[in-house]
Amino acid sequence: MEPDFPEKSSMNAIVPGLENTNHLFVEGISPSVKGVECIIRELSGSDVPVLLLAEHGAGKRATAERIHQLSARRQEPFHAVACRGLTPEVL
Repeated sequence: MEPDFPEKSSMNAIVPGLENTNHLFVEGISPSVKGVECIIRELSGSDVPVLLLAEHGAGKRATAERIHQLSARRQEPFHAVACRGLTPEVL
């Protein structure tokens, strides 16, 4: 059973700023895709470190860039770091 995420029209009550955006980061109709956008918007409003874990090709970089674009730091450069070759000690 898929989680019950709100429709875009009602998401602005949950995530401030959504009412000013005419499109979602990922176009899709599934509740899961809408939930990802909702989480991205929530994270972009926070000043916390975010660690994205997923399989290769799942869209981690695009998700990180979207969080950055919506954050207060959007004027700062975005730096992607590929952690695949790093040892646990370095991380």
